Amino acid sequence: MEVLTQLLNKLPVSFRFHDRCERVGLTHLVFADDFMIFCATEKNSLKFVRQVLADFTGLSRLLANVGKSSIFVAGVESGEAEELAAFMGFSLSSLPVRYLRLPLLAGRLKAVDCAPLIHRITARIRKLMAQSLSFAGRLQLVRSVLQSFQVEVYVLRGRSLWVVQSEVGRSWYLRVILRCRDSFKHLVHLMIDDGRSCFVWWDPWLLKGAILDSFGFTMVYDAGSNLKAWLSKFLDGEGGWRWPSAFWELLEIWGLI
Repeated sequence: MEVLTQLLNKLPVSFRFHDRCERVGLTHLVFADDFMIFCATEKNSLKFVRQVLADFTGLSRLLANVGKSSIFVAGVESGEAEELAAFMGFSLSSLPVRYLRLPLLAGRLKAVDCAPLIHRITARIRKLMAQSLSFAGRLQLVRSVLQSFQVEVYVLRGRSLWVVQSEVGRSWYLRVILRCRDSFKHLVHLMIDDGRSCFVWWDPWLLKGAILDSFGFTMVYDAGSNLKAWLSKFLDGEGGWRWPSAFWELLEIWGLI
């Protein structure tokens, strides 16, 4: 698909963006085996898209599956829409349609639109929660559920999964998962290893869960630490701990370690 992307990025002067894509220069999106191309509803732009698909076929010997390809148009009369569909050789469709169990809409998704996906995720988790799973098994359960719905892994860029805002990123699936993360947090237990990939205050590395959830923010200041501190700061690198003990609550946490 990289070749097709490069071809689509060589835009002629006559090409017109879709009115909601021009500001960011968006011409297409790729997801798994699916390819979505966006342009204005006029022949010059569609002619460019058709030529790109023909050039791609000549280079790769791959053809668009006409039986599984559709064109969606808006703002034109039905007769013109059918003419544009015939020009491209694709069937004419209309929104909304479902893609990966969520509706593709002309506007923003609402909570009710995501309800079927959320229901399926939570139903799978509840079904297996009744089983006696180890912490490693519960972690694998969460991973399997997310992967089964083809949720992209978001690069946290040094931020904890439990604190990053649910509005970040471009994926609606990711936002849905982030918004319901508190419902499966108790199923997650992190492995410490060298502590460099575990936030000491935010992440659930103790059997009791995340320290902030159980003891509050005062622990951070009592320990002379900060919210972004890694667990490695409290390890000596030789298998020992450097856990502070200036306050009773810190000693209580030490007892849990």
